[in-house]
Amino acid sequence: MLSVAKSKDPYDLQISPEVKDLINRRIHVQLQDGLDAKSAVDSEVDYWWMLYEQARTRSGGAAPWPGAADLTSHIGTEAVDSMHARLMQAVWADPVCTVEGWADAADRVPFVEGFHQWKAEEERLQSVLDKLALISLVEPRGLLEVAEGTETRTSRRDITAKVQLDPMTGGPIFDEQANPVLERDDQGQLIEAGPNDLSAPTTMDETKRVRTGPIYRILPYKDSVILPGHARDESEIYAYGKKFWKRLTR
Repeated sequence: MLSVAKSKDPYDLQISPEVKDLINRRIHVQLQDGLDAKSAVDSEVDYWWMLYEQARTRSGGAAPWPGAADLTSHIGTEAVDSMHARLMQAVWADPVCTVEGWADAADRVPFVEGFHQWKAEEERLQSVLDKLALISLVEPRGLLEVAEGTETRTSRRDITAKVQLDPMTGGPIFDEQANPVLERDDQGQLIEAGPNDLSAPTTMDETKRVRTGPIYRILPYKDSVILPGHARDESEIYAYGKKFWKRLTR
């Protein structure tokens, strides 16, 4: 059974092992139903991409006569590309966002439109929508996942780092290779030495935050699922799922 949360966090619930097992089995059944509902189309998606890319669709023994060319029709590619171009022209207009201002606010309209244009370009939204539109025209479904993210950049620079001192003797601490141990802060970064600190020259990799904001991921049909799998309208969908592979840490 569920107990009332002790904090204001709506997810802070005490769940019994029986309820956890019931929820896990229910989620497993729903995910399996969603995968089974689209399993028959998964193999066809690869074939549709072969048609769009005009790849070879016949094996060596399926040629109508020996030496016959295996040329895929260009009609499908031209139809998709032309629709893709018209779709992007309609979606990615210039400017991306239009604003109407009244009275004194009318003077700020160009600045607001310019700000939205700048943020859309900073997020590289055009390239994301371009790939999503192409996938949606070839595959039965293309999903766009929006999440919070931070972009960082690592740079290397030479610094004079502070040497860690023994609290008992006040002398420097050395490692097994007889090198002085450098002091680090709570984030694990080296601390630059002050004018009266014992120091040692070293090279530091510095990670700086470049941008904080939304990040976008395009989920292909084969790596995404809707729940329930038999939904035929957006109002019938109550959840989306995706396949992902967790990176192993060393």
